[in-house]
Amino acid sequence: MKKTFGMIIGTAVAALMAGAAQAADLEYQSPAENSGFYIRGDVGYSLLEWNGPSDDGALTAGGGIGYRFNDYFRADIRYTYAGRFQASPWHKLETHTVLGNVYFDLPLEDWPFRPYVGAGIGWGNGVCCNGADNEDGLAAALMAGVTFALTDNLDLDIGYKFQDIFIDGPNVTEHQITAGFRYNF
Repeated sequence: MKKTFGMIIGTAVAALMAGAAQAADLEYQSPAENSGFYIRGDVGYSLLEWNGPSDDGALTAGGGIGYRFNDYFRADIRYTYAGRFQASPWHKLETHTVLGNVYFDLPLEDWPFRPYVGAGIGWGNGVCCNGADNEDGLAAALMAGVTFALTDNLDLDIGYKFQDIFIDGPNVTEHQITAGFRYNF
């Protein structure tokens, strides 16, 4: 499992560096000229850590809608699904979250990409054992990543998210590495 996770981290870093090298002659173009609204879609890998029998990794996917207030601040509402984690030989676990997120895009001019940090809070759900154990509660996340402006309306986002779902029973946390697109209207 650690070897697989290391390979995924290495691939993400290589993709990030390749994108940065390819965009080295470009200047980050602020989407501030757009209406401010955007939609996003992301896919990636999630590493589950919990106090259950074993940790595991699985694919994650999500999407959302947001608004950019200016060159530095944006917010979105985002749904994310991760699973099916093999929590034990007899149990599969999946998670669902709906988070309200805020982001600060670092003001680095003349760079081909824009780093960001963010935080989110909302609802999370953990489903185990084919629906026999279904609990929901507060969810929170911290995020960091980089954005590459591919066109005036399309951004490539590569990011990391630490997510915690506060439910009764085992503590469910995830480390997610995702890549996706944001379309700015």
